[in-house]
Amino acid sequence: MILLDTSILIEYYRKKDKKDTLLFKLSETHSFSISVVTKYELLAGTKPDKLSFTLSIIQNMKVLELNEKCIDIAIEIFNELKSKNQIIEVPDIFITATAIHNKLPIATLNTNHFDRIPNTYVIQN
Repeated sequence: MILLDTSILIEYYRKKDKKDTLLFKLSETHSFSISVVTKYELLAGTKPDKLSFTLSIIQNMKVLELNEKCIDIAIEIFNELKSKNQIIEVPDIFITATAIHNKLPIATLNTNHFDRIPNTYVIQN
């Protein structure tokens, strides 16, 4: 199982030929989970006429909670990135903390952010 970053789902949503997406390629060998943060980002950014499509994509994925242990990990990540002057967006920190807590690799197209975080296994193109 892998945790999908929002960028993977956005690519799938936007591309006409779904077979050219990383989500499609990974689906041949992996099952998926998403952070509750990713669920929020997707649904908050979905136009009403596309809501059923978005829900159909995520309905078969396990949605992982952002719990107190994830927040503790997120604080460690934030402090480490801050000490290096490499801060990234808070939602990405929460998604990474969720992956670390659940011992899952992250699939993302946003390697610029996720590669900054140690102890994170990132799957990319």
